[in-house]
Amino acid sequence: MLPNKGRILCIEPFSDICELVCQLLRMRGYESDSASTLAEAVRMAASGEYSLYILGGHYPDGTNAELAARLRAATPTVPVIVFSAQVLKRDRGAAMAAGASAFLTKPDGLAELPQTVERLLVPRKL
Repeated sequence: MLPNKGRILCIEPFSDICELVCQLLRMRGYESDSASTLAEAVRMAASGEYSLYILGGHYPDGTNAELAARLRAATPTVPVIVFSAQVLKRDRGAAMAAGASAFLTKPDGLAELPQTVERLLVPRKL
């Protein structure tokens, strides 16, 4: 069994995609939880237990840009990855402007996800 490298919250409206992402993370030594709405994600993030958030596309109660902004306001030091099928520049721009640390496009970005997680969770030297 791999040592725990951190706890990640996957916020994805499609449970099958979230389960795939969570399984990929667990195989690399991360703990992972899932949420499917903005409200659920914000409530879970308030626990302060997460090292990183992975966001999907549109939710029943908002967008990934809205969620990124809310998570950044609540937990400003926790990185946010948007993993979305939204490929328009305006969608990417809105997510990045709201505080996303990285934007990966579904489904091709799945191959980049583990490396992006590792890069964002490497302790920074002062």
